[in-house]
Amino acid sequence: MQRAIWIFALAVFCLAPAAMSTSVTFYMSAPGAGQVYLAGTFNGWSANTELMADEDGDGVFSITLDIDPGEHMYKFVIDSVWKEDPHAADYTDDGHGGRNGLVKVTGDSMEVGQKTASEKPAAKKKPKQLLPVGRTGVTISFQPKIGGVNDVFVAGSFNDWTADKARMTDPDGDGVYEITLALDKGEYHYKFVVDGNWMADENAEDFVDDGFGGQNSVLRVGTRLDEGMKMRRVPFIFKTDKDYGAVYLAGTFNDWNPGKTLMEKGEGKWAFTMLLPPGEHAYKFVADGNWIADREGADSFIDDGHGGENSVIQVDGRFEGVDRKVGDGKIEEGAIRFSPEFPDLNRSDPSIIEVNFRTAAGDVESVDIIVDGKTKAMRKAASDAAEDLWRAEVPVLDDNVSLAMSFLIHDGDKTTVYGFQGIDGGPIRVRPGRLETFYTPAWVADGIFYQIFPDRFFNGDKSNDPDFSEEFYKGINKLPSSGKTNDEYFHLEENWNDYRGLTRSRFRTDGKPDYYSFYGGDMEGVRQKLDYLVDLGVSIIYFNPVTLGKSNHKYDAGDYMTLDPHFGSKEDWKRFIAEVHDKGIRVVVEAVYNHCGDTHWAFQDCVKNGESSDYWKWFEWKNWPLPEQGSYEAINYYDCWWGFGLHPNLNFDNTRKAEQENGLKNIAEADPNWPVVNHLLDATEFWLTEMDVDGFRMDVPNEVPFWFWKLFRERVRSIKPDAYLVGELWSTAPEWVGNETFDAVMNYRHFKDPVNNWIGNGRGNAQSFEAGLAPGRTAYPSQAVRVMMNLIDSHDTVRFITTAGGDRRRLKLAALFQMSYLGAPHIWYGDEIGMEGQRDPDCRRPFYWTYAEDPGRVEMREFYKSITHLRRDNSALRRGDFRLVQAKGKDYAFMREDAAGVFLVVMHNTQDPETVVVDLGELGYSDGSDFGTAAGTRREPVSRQYTVADGKISLSMEAYEGLILKKLK
Repeated sequence: MQRAIWIFALAVFCLAPAAMSTSVTFYMSAPGAGQVYLAGTFNGWSANTELMADEDGDGVFSITLDIDPGEHMYKFVIDSVWKEDPHAADYTDDGHGGRNGLVKVTGDSMEVGQKTASEKPAAKKKPKQLLPVGRTGVTISFQPKIGGVNDVFVAGSFNDWTADKARMTDPDGDGVYEITLALDKGEYHYKFVVDGNWMADENAEDFVDDGFGGQNSVLRVGTRLDEGMKMRRVPFIFKTDKDYGAVYLAGTFNDWNPGKTLMEKGEGKWAFTMLLPPGEHAYKFVADGNWIADREGADSFIDDGHGGENSVIQVDGRFEGVDRKVGDGKIEEGAIRFSPEFPDLNRSDPSIIEVNFRTAAGDVESVDIIVDGKTKAMRKAASDAAEDLWRAEVPVLDDNVSLAMSFLIHDGDKTTVYGFQGIDGGPIRVRPGRLETFYTPAWVADGIFYQIFPDRFFNGDKSNDPDFSEEFYKGINKLPSSGKTNDEYFHLEENWNDYRGLTRSRFRTDGKPDYYSFYGGDMEGVRQKLDYLVDLGVSIIYFNPVTLGKSNHKYDAGDYMTLDPHFGSKEDWKRFIAEVHDKGIRVVVEAVYNHCGDTHWAFQDCVKNGESSDYWKWFEWKNWPLPEQGSYEAINYYDCWWGFGLHPNLNFDNTRKAEQENGLKNIAEADPNWPVVNHLLDATEFWLTEMDVDGFRMDVPNEVPFWFWKLFRERVRSIKPDAYLVGELWSTAPEWVGNETFDAVMNYRHFKDPVNNWIGNGRGNAQSFEAGLAPGRTAYPSQAVRVMMNLIDSHDTVRFITTAGGDRRRLKLAALFQMSYLGAPHIWYGDEIGMEGQRDPDCRRPFYWTYAEDPGRVEMREFYKSITHLRRDNSALRRGDFRLVQAKGKDYAFMREDAAGVFLVVMHNTQDPETVVVDLGELGYSDGSDFGTAAGTRREPVSRQYTVADGKISLSMEAYEGLILKKLK
């Protein structure tokens, strides 16, 4: 399920000491699985360190670890999917709709889990279709990319996912395997099983997560909207005795958007009726930010891919049908959605109001907006399974003069007026002055981000290298006489180019990577490489945390107002920032406000003085004093991030526990812990004024009370009105963008995910790629879309080129798209030279400053430079309108255009060279229009001119090739 699952990607930051007290053997039955890992509080929730083994091939994986006595939470990670132990002795809520297994370790050796194999992989079972109507013959085909294939089957929800039941054949020997199935109307999910290997159909019309880190192909039989299928009214009811502020409905029908479909509050329940097509739909309720499965109204449940379950409803004849077809003269009035406030009325500029209006998907032909008697056509900006979004811009001449606004909805021979009281109501009166303009910094829309992990970029001053003489390193800065330890060992790597320990530490016997190594990167190192960044085309540096901290990543702040001395002094920073600004580069730093570090001066004062400390209420204490010697479970003594003592959670609300305070939006309902709040706001001001930064990237903002961010934004804007504020949200998060929160979010959901899926992994096709991108263009105000941080990888993820199997062509294609699409491109340091890396800490390798010795890396950097400069020099690629031209098979094309220029971007994402035909006729480009090559991914640049003929352009494209064409005058 697509939702905010940032917790697992971030858990790798935590540095939990390994203990060696009790031998515990874990078992998990997972027949057919490729890799199974064990993750839990005992290993920092690392998803890829404790590899389980199935030595006898019976489908039962096992591992034995030495674990400290006490309570420990755990899950299994099966082929990258988090699963709870169905045979755990006990469970605890994981905070996201699922459960963690709970094991109580005593002094005796013990076994956990099921030691015998299940009869069959139950996870392959899917809810059966409930649509007993006339059957249709459907032919499915598969063409292998390689020869030597022996057996091809198709398995899916139509045959209970049986791997060897529906054999496909190639009777005419043309290399294409086929099978014809007799199917009821409805939606089916399927895969091919080729010589025992499960793979999605690349040519399917749509895709869904398969629960195993991949995708199932989707087949719809007689259920297309354009065939006049009968939609059905489906009521959703969430019964609760809790007083939630807001409850939303999120599911496959609205792209799992947690802030889009607000349910209506009633007596003891929240309700919403949605129009949905027949078939299977997965969903959850989102109550004050908490994702909750529907245990009463669901027909069945499926794995949500993160240890919990999604509810599933089968839309069939039980629900009232609604006949719908564009042009039939029928308008589904109950599905119309418009609210005369933000974001439907979005003051994107003092002179413009962006108006958003929604109708049922595939229901109406067009919508007009009438403003003060003047009619203007709205454009269809986006669609999903439930709704069409219509958009128009309305000029503002006077803030104090109200606008009379209504809508004309056209379908066939019927026109409906929508106004103040809904259908046939009078005009909606809108006074522009009450709509606050939502500004986003113009320099971000024009910029290119370069993210730097300070310890790993360049060591420019060896005199400030860590020597681990600080008090907080006492006892963890030396190796025992054996030269090996599985506990913390903080040390400096003398050889900058030796990154082997980031995959397997030479100091450990358990095979884990080295989380405690430093390389000595600093601000002086970045300063010395500024010309490199300027030449590359970078205009914004985004730093991971630079505040004082014990770890190499500095997410454990020891003092929010002190630059870590191993990065440089305050004066060093000021000289650095002045030079950076002089070169036209802005600086965004990361702030971590949900927790500090256990070395923070306020926390240490509590450790020493207990309840008499002035800072005692800054944290949520459970027991005190802390044990003076030996290891202990920090979570038993104080509230800390995911149970890791390195990260004490800050206490924002005097009357609520940490897990209860974060979703609260109204500060009037809170009891703010003002000393903590003011300390963080003062730290924010310090970095804006004393250190002169230009913005903040906020770490896990959803783990801080929502009301805090309004205070934060107000403080920032009062000091630097054009400072940039971006939140680390991994899901669709429109509620986090606006004048009470941030300018944008890190665009994991609607940029990184589709780019990695389609370009990096080759999953899906151009249609599914567009389906992943499109909601990101409409879920947020347009001015926020222009400043979204569009990343393909980061310090929290596998490096893109590693995801792509080392294929530099795929990296170049992703980068070309990144530099030509809507939003602000983000480069994770080293991507421009093709740096590799698995998950943290391997993705944080020291920069390869020897890259000049590798022609391939040099060529990659020159390519990056060419496309960053192209974007910099052409406003259409930075701020121009976006128009989708084509999304078909393995080819994706779009336009970026403004008054200064028109660009056509074409992407051919397949290993097969082909002639790609792009149809421009409907976009108004007449025969004879010429386009020339502005940039491309070929190793040897090709400069060609293309002429529109019969409304089309034909392009001879190589494997994994991308082209940016500019319309010639």
